[in-house]
Amino acid sequence: MITVRHGEIYTKSPPVRRQFISKLAGNIKDAVPDAKIVSKRWRILVYSPNEKRAVEKLRTVFGIVSFSRCIETEADLDQIKKAVAKFLPRIRGKSFAVRTQRLSKELMESQRINEIIGEFVRKKTKSKVNLDRPDITLGIEIYSNRAYVFVDNYPGPGGLPTGTAGKMLLLKGKNSRLAAWMISKRGITVASRVKNPLGAVTGETDVGKFLKLQKRFDIPVYAPLIGLSKKEINNLKKKIK
Repeated sequence: MITVRHGEIYTKSPPVRRQFISKLAGNIKDAVPDAKIVSKRWRILVYSPNEKRAVEKLRTVFGIVSFSRCIETEADLDQIKKAVAKFLPRIRGKSFAVRTQRLSKELMESQRINEIIGEFVRKKTKSKVNLDRPDITLGIEIYSNRAYVFVDNYPGPGGLPTGTAGKMLLLKGKNSRLAAWMISKRGITVASRVKNPLGAVTGETDVGKFLKLQKRFDIPVYAPLIGLSKKEINNLKKKIK
């Protein structure tokens, strides 16, 4: 299974936060339709029959800060050790660190769990602990009487869930796809045909041309690429491919 982490959502008030999490869960379902989606207070859990494909899809869902393929088990030290044992072949011969995060205060303190699991791994693999720059970080997250064990941590695009901040009109032209990607990161839904849009989005990078565009419309026009260098724009294009 995959555990999904969301960030900016937690700066919102409780009612808005619930709304945003629900929207993010729906967007994840749209991206991975064959998956079972379970929303928790701190995480969204994705149970997919094809995790490799799900990983690629989740990389594109706004609102996701990061996610990990996990082994889910009971929040019990013996059960956690059994889950950790499945990762030992990847750790053997490399330096490692154990990082535990208790999102609900179960078991013992996180540092004590790190010490116990770290000693377990060290004895089984003969690998060295390196807390500063480990080759592999063994992650353990604990919440709602469950533990989630992982070694991979994939980055998401961040931002806010698409569809939580209204709709805007996308103006066709050079870099329009990139401009749409950047504004969508703020929760905006961007389309080529929109009734009563909040504004319009352009990929224009020239200030003079942008000012002329503004005069043509009776709605605000946004140009998220203005101020970026060609190198920055090219790097962003590679990121959204």
